Amino acid sequence: MNVLVVSHFYRPYSKVAAQRINYLTDYLDKLNHKVTVIKVSNEVYGNNLTKEEINLANTIKIDSIEAESKVLKIKPLIKLIYIIKYALRINHHLKNKNIDFLYLNGGPFYYFPLARFFKWKYKTKYVLDFRDPWVVGHYNRSSNFFSKCVEKICLKGADLVVNVTGSAMKKQIKAHQIKKSNKFIVIPNGYDESKVPKLNDNFENSNKNQGKLIIGIFGKFSHYKESSVDMLLEAITELSIKNKIKIVHIGEKEKEKYLIEKSKKYGLENILEFNGVLPYEEGIKRLKECNVLMLNHRQPEMVGTKIYDYIYLNKPIVAFPTQSNDEISLLLSNFSNSFLVYSKEELVVSLKRIVEHNLKLLEKEINVKNYSREKQTKKLVDKLIEIEKR
Repeated sequence: MNVLVVSHFYRPYSKVAAQRINYLTDYLDKLNHKVTVIKVSNEVYGNNLTKEEINLANTIKIDSIEAESKVLKIKPLIKLIYIIKYALRINHHLKNKNIDFLYLNGGPFYYFPLARFFKWKYKTKYVLDFRDPWVVGHYNRSSNFFSKCVEKICLKGADLVVNVTGSAMKKQIKAHQIKKSNKFIVIPNGYDESKVPKLNDNFENSNKNQGKLIIGIFGKFSHYKESSVDMLLEAITELSIKNKIKIVHIGEKEKEKYLIEKSKKYGLENILEFNGVLPYEEGIKRLKECNVLMLNHRQPEMVGTKIYDYIYLNKPIVAFPTQSNDEISLLLSNFSNSFLVYSKEELVVSLKRIVEHNLKLLEKEINVKNYSREKQTKKLVDKLIEIEKR
């Protein structure tokens, strides 16, 4: 296949918004498919640039569009200029190359309508990838009639629409009253097996943390739900081993102001360990040294990448779901030592159980490869190949 990818965020952008599409293009390249990526220039990413060495195969071609002038302050105008720039680059490639697929990855999503136009002009099949969690907000709020019509037209013309969970897909289909739902596919997130460190054989047998409670948190926590911070700190004050408790945070410390302020109120500021933003592999290694992993959540329809990193580590997980049947709850209900808590009392009981029973594993028998990004990407690429042959 010859695939033209449009993705505003792509390497060397360092945050999670680029990880899925980076992996997909690498996977296609390994299978000897041709890939061209249209992205914005690196200066738009500011300081969010990966420090990892980037080795792009010769078959992955990068076409960067220039950043818009910082003098422009009118967001609709900036968006319009970007749309025009993306349209010109897409047209250039479709006109001069034999492209099998136009693959548009969001967010942002403002360039998605271009796909329907170019399908009309060049008969090029197109895929819309809505796996970024911020898309759900669109369906949770009212949108103007024109925008809804444009989006519905885009969806109806798509050859494949990719969502990250079943409930997100159903919400999208319902919002636009799409009758032909067989073009929709769910491709969950997963841990990146190419980056995670190999776990030691003796890892699960380690008694290093016996009698202690080392809580690992990867990424944002109080940013999602401040009530979960209150619940956690109140629960810790009721545990008899609070002098043996540590909260290990990996991510942006400035996003955890509420956690820092509240910990001072409870006299628990000394249990906080902030590691800052670490390279992915280093972050996983630090989490490996914890004996319970904690997850906060606010979008019932979405499941991010963090939970799959936790599953790979095969540690007990404590999660604060939005409701009993949200996507996180459904996923974690498959494991013996996952704890879904809705109150301080439930959290106290869960933490006591982990320590008193010296629980080390999320599940004794688990095939973590089922939760890898490779497995999910293979499913997506197999679907693309199937559509390309039609």
